[in-house]
Amino acid sequence: MWKPGIIGVGLMMLVDYFGTEYNFYKYLEGIFYLGKLPVFHIIGTYAVSILYFNWLPPRWSGRALYIIYVSTLLLGLEAYMHFTGALVYPQWKLWYSYFLVASGLVLITYLSDKLGLLNKITALPAVPSCRRRNPEARISKRGP
Repeated sequence: MWKPGIIGVGLMMLVDYFGTEYNFYKYLEGIFYLGKLPVFHIIGTYAVSILYFNWLPPRWSGRALYIIYVSTLLLGLEAYMHFTGALVYPQWKLWYSYFLVASGLVLITYLSDKLGLLNKITALPAVPSCRRRNPEARISKRGP
């Protein structure tokens, strides 16, 4: 499960590098920075990526609603960060982030799916067939 988390962090660092480099937004309240990104933001993104993949539905039909839901939660978190002053937008609007986050979630899900990293995580449970019977289960315990 850690490999899709690495993909999520890599994508976040790429997008945030360009976002902060072109002064679209800035992180102000970090303690330790790696470039212009707070280290705890990077760690938090890794943790959120793992949680995202933990509850990811196995089929794309269920994933669409899940991505909308998670994007809304992450937008709420970003709005809170903006409200408290940890994140400022010199050339950015909050609603842009919704589409950026949703497309990022679709991209990391697609990449992880294509690289075969989701096979064990989101595999559907095996459904036992009603026609197949276990012959050992039919052994009766009759006395002598």
